[in-house]
Amino acid sequence: MKVTLLNTKSLLLSCFLLFNTALVAQMELSLSASVDCALVGESISFEASDIRSSNPIIAYFWNLGDGTTISNTTSVTHTFNTPGLYTVSMLIFDLTGQAITAEVQVEIYAPCGMYTINRIAEEDCTIQVGTVLNEPTIQIGPNKVSYLRFSTEHIVGDIRKVELALSYEGLTSESGLIQVFEGSSNLWSEGTITPSNAPRKGRLLAEQNGTYQLGDIIKLDLGVTAKKEYTLILCTPSSETFVFGASEYYFDDGKPKLAVQIDNTHGDCNSCDDVLSISDDC
Repeated sequence: MKVTLLNTKSLLLSCFLLFNTALVAQMELSLSASVDCALVGESISFEASDIRSSNPIIAYFWNLGDGTTISNTTSVTHTFNTPGLYTVSMLIFDLTGQAITAEVQVEIYAPCGMYTINRIAEEDCTIQVGTVLNEPTIQIGPNKVSYLRFSTEHIVGDIRKVELALSYEGLTSESGLIQVFEGSSNLWSEGTITPSNAPRKGRLLAEQNGTYQLGDIIKLDLGVTAKKEYTLILCTPSSETFVFGASEYYFDDGKPKLAVQIDNTHGDCNSCDDVLSISDDC
C-alpha cells in the first residue's frame, strides 16, 4: 500500500486562499451630481448612483472638497461658499475591509451683483479663570470670555456688510448685554491659545441688549470691515452666563457663522449659462 503524506500547512493555506478568494468582492462605485455648475450658495445634490459589491457595504465616507466630510449616507446635499473647481469623492468599505473610491467634479462661480456667503468659525473656545475650554458650546459671563476666528479668503467681490450669527443654547433664558470686540491678532488656534497669549480686546464692533431663549438666533452687525481673517472676542458686563453653539456643535444650525454680504457688480463674475455657451463640458 502506498501512503502519501500531505503538507498540512500547505493544505490549510490553500483552503484559506480559496475561501478568501470567494470573499473578494467585485466592487463598483460611481457618483453623480445634480448639476455640473452652480453659483456660490446654491445647493448641489450628490448621490452614489451605482454601488455594486458581492459583500455587504458597511461604511460610506464623503469628502466634499472644501473641508467638509460626511459619513454613513449614500447621498448628500451641499452648498459651496467659495468659487472654484471642487472634486467630491466617496469612499466605501465592505465587510472584508476592501475599499473603493469614486469622484465627481463641480465648478462653482461667483454670481454677478450682490450675494451673501456664510462662513462657520474655524476656531473658537472659551477661557474661564485661566482655563481654556474646547466644548460644543462657547460661553460668556462672569470670568468667561469667548474667542472666534473666521476666514474670508477667496471671496470674489467687495465686502459690503459683515454680520455675526450666534445660536443661543442655554437651557434657561437670560437677559443682558452681549458685546463683540475686534481681536488684536489672528495668530491663534484652539490648541495654542492660553490665557497669557490670547488676543486682546480692540475696538467695540457690536453690542446687543436683550432676553435670549434656547434656539434663538442672535445677529450682530459688525459693519463693513473687509479682512481676510476675523478674530472676534465675545464678552458681557452682565452677571448672567450666556451659552452659544460652537463650531463643534452637533447641528450646523447651532454653529457660529459670519454672514458676509458681497458686491460683485463690477468684478470677475460668471455663470453656468456663460460657460455652457462656450463649452459643453462646463
